[in-house]
Amino acid sequence: MNKSRLESFEEIVQSSPTDSFAHYALALEYEKVGRADEAINTFRKLLGFNPDYVPAYQMCGQLLMRLERFEEARRILSQGLEKAQQTDNAKARDEIQGLLEELAKLG
Repeated sequence: MNKSRLESFEEIVQSSPTDSFAHYALALEYEKVGRADEAINTFRKLLGFNPDYVPAYQMCGQLLMRLERFEEARRILSQGLEKAQQTDNAKARDEIQGLLEELAKLG
């Protein structure tokens, strides 16, 4: 029987606990199958051992926005904006800034 993408990423993360991309991909898979809390926890775990992985801030923030967890989204996106500026990631900086502006309109 073939393993699902989710199972494959879970195995990779278990065998390589500091593989940033594997954690990122696992979080996206959790989100895709409707396991939002596990996705958020996986993004946070990734950022705990690799705080410079800017896409994780952005994707986690977007997920939190969809869940209407606006204050959490604002916090993580603000951290991501700071990291994007520190790492000179202009594209991510602009995208995260746009998300923060969208959040400001929501309240």
